[in-house]
Amino acid sequence: MKDVHHLRKALDETRENLGTQDLLIKEKFQAMHLEIEQTGNPHLLAMSRDFTNVLESSKGNYEAMIENFYSVLQAMDKFKESLEFQRAQSEEGRNELIEMMFERGELLYKNTCELPKYSHIEEQGLNISLFTIRWPKYDVLDCKHKLRMFVDEVLAELTERQEKGDSQESLDQLFQDKVNEVNILNCYADIDRCVLKALKPRNAQLAEMKEYFSWDEVAGWSNGEKHASRMAMFITLNTFIRKKRFSQENSWKFLIADNPFGETSADHVVKPMIILAKKTNTQLFCLTGIEDKRIQMEFDTVISNQYVEQRGRLFLHSETETKESLEIESLFYSKQQGFRL
Repeated sequence: MKDVHHLRKALDETRENLGTQDLLIKEKFQAMHLEIEQTGNPHLLAMSRDFTNVLESSKGNYEAMIENFYSVLQAMDKFKESLEFQRAQSEEGRNELIEMMFERGELLYKNTCELPKYSHIEEQGLNISLFTIRWPKYDVLDCKHKLRMFVDEVLAELTERQEKGDSQESLDQLFQDKVNEVNILNCYADIDRCVLKALKPRNAQLAEMKEYFSWDEVAGWSNGEKHASRMAMFITLNTFIRKKRFSQENSWKFLIADNPFGETSADHVVKPMIILAKKTNTQLFCLTGIEDKRIQMEFDTVISNQYVEQRGRLFLHSETETKESLEIESLFYSKQQGFRL
């Protein structure tokens, strides 16, 4: 009788322990379910619901519960393998994207640094460049690290916007706005450290002094120097683009410019631009009011237009002078002034 009593007591204690364990499992599972809901992950939410159904269907049948738990664990292992595979694919795709960005940044950097090559002219037997670029770049490891951080920031913002319910069109536009050539290039070489300099025009007495000034300083030069340097830069860019896009940098180009020399009164200011235009096969058609013969002599043809009043009406009078006639006229002018060219 005592054995029966002890057995019943042991069964009651076991039943009570099982009930306690059952409540503890439910509490743990409810807490886990709340955490899963906060993630908003649809796959985890589906697994959580399936797990709840397993517990309810096998309630009281511990062998069935153990078997169902085993099935759930197998499903979780497969899900984990799937996540690891997706993560590996995502990492591989990210590395490919970083490599593509690195190659793009390298190409943009090299092309930009090549720009001064298209501004070379020959002056007094010397081959000089009207512009220079000094631009330090990051080493490969630093560059790829910056690109990885940039990609991670973009992906994090895209994920956040997606969770807020933004449309796919809006996400695509955000990606295009963020992943542009400026941001990519900035990871390869800091754009703020790119220094573009221009050669300051000098007269014959100071021609040996080759001084370069930053592009920001060009804005403070005289009008003639400033306008001529900007025109030279435009010719350089035009030649550069022809080369890179069409491989035809030596093809003839026709450029119409309205008052490209400003108020310049010195031929040494205009001369480098004219030499560059001739070297790059750029035909200049300049609309200007400059009357200085020394500057006009830099051009093959000078057409002078002037309105003349006859019988109360205005007529356009046009005269054409060639370089040869201008040279003769300039020589006559020089002799009259008592000095030689």
